[in-house]
Amino acid sequence: KGAVSFVLTRARRLHELGYVFFIACSMAYVTALYNADVLIVKRYFAPETAGIYSGIATVAKIVFFVTGPFAAVLLSAIKRRDTVEHRRHVFLKAFLLIASIGGGVTLLFAIAPAFFIKILMGSRYLPYAHLLPILGLAFYLVCLTNVNVYLGLALRRRMLLLLAFLGSVLFTLLALFHHATLDAIAANMLITGIFAFVSTL
Repeated sequence: KGAVSFVLTRARRLHELGYVFFIACSMAYVTALYNADVLIVKRYFAPETAGIYSGIATVAKIVFFVTGPFAAVLLSAIKRRDTVEHRRHVFLKAFLLIASIGGGVTLLFAIAPAFFIKILMGSRYLPYAHLLPILGLAFYLVCLTNVNVYLGLALRRRMLLLLAFLGSVLFTLLALFHHATLDAIAANMLITGIFAFVSTL
């Protein structure tokens, strides 16, 4: 068969740059979902308190980072031209794998938060160990949201931009009006995680 010529027109460049912007915004949203809380705590709390919260949050983020690579690898196999059945199969495979691995880690954090905080961070963090199950669940929802976002990127679902905007607005409002305690910050993360997961699903 003869080679098919590819002409890089101005319209095509603009179209592809728009897709790059779409990817950047979507991934920035996921990144903000697991990083914004630390910035809020540093803004409203003393450095020592912020440092303790950051330590707890770092342990909780294990849920996200242990599952993140699976979403990128498995969902890279999805193409817009694929059949619905193939896309569904790949998505469910990724979703169930990540849900089981992340869910297992989240469950362990919920069962023995003090144990994991003492082992990984030290005894000084134990008074705030009760935050680990809440943050673990919040970041578990973020890792599931990450699967949904990768699927949306593969299928070029522009609705993700609106969902990212709404999620950002929600978290900003919560941060502005509900930040008196570290428990409030953790609750904000959980509420935002629920919204992000449900809306992208």
